[in-house]
Amino acid sequence: MNNMNMVIPGELLGSRTEVKAGTGAYEESENVCSAVFGMKDKRSGYVNVTSTNGFYMPNEWDQVIAIIADVDQTIWITDIRASSPAILRANEAPWKVEFGNTSHFLTVGDAAVVRIKSYDEIGRIQITMADKNLRKINSGYIVEIPTNKIAKLIGREGAMVNAIKKLTKCRILVGRNGRVWIDGENEGICKTILAIRKVGEEGASIDDVEKVIG
Repeated sequence: MNNMNMVIPGELLGSRTEVKAGTGAYEESENVCSAVFGMKDKRSGYVNVTSTNGFYMPNEWDQVIAIIADVDQTIWITDIRASSPAILRANEAPWKVEFGNTSHFLTVGDAAVVRIKSYDEIGRIQITMADKNLRKINSGYIVEIPTNKIAKLIGREGAMVNAIKKLTKCRILVGRNGRVWIDGENEGICKTILAIRKVGEEGASIDDVEKVIG
């Protein structure tokens, strides 16, 4: 694997006169940019970016954690670990956003709790923050696990995630896209990260998690 091909959300991949946006990329003005963290590959006139973490498949009204990849006059372009970027429009934000003032509220690298508003047949994703409990994330830590381990992390009727909360005294929010927000005391955050990674990498049981946390 060539690290020169590793790119981050929002990174310039080339101009539209050179390449077309393929999977994991999008067009912005005259440029083509990466929508996800991953490896770029140019072929047949297209540039694709394959996520190193595996793609999240959006479902309407899923709650996910988005990372701002780019900002325009009236929209934010975000990475939700999907195969294409998710668009948050100013009128879907919880603030009164005047034209051109989007970066005052969210800028590149910021994280937010959002919901999937729509996902169409050609991969266009619209997200919203116009609902209760959706917000900008101002504190804590975000860890990522494979999306197919989210059900295991939550557990039956929330048993696993509630056990971790109780043992570490941390606040935890699990996004359906495999991003997990954690906040609390430093020791609790460290133990929570270890427990979550144990579940993500090994599919650990509650007993296994209790041993990791100690």
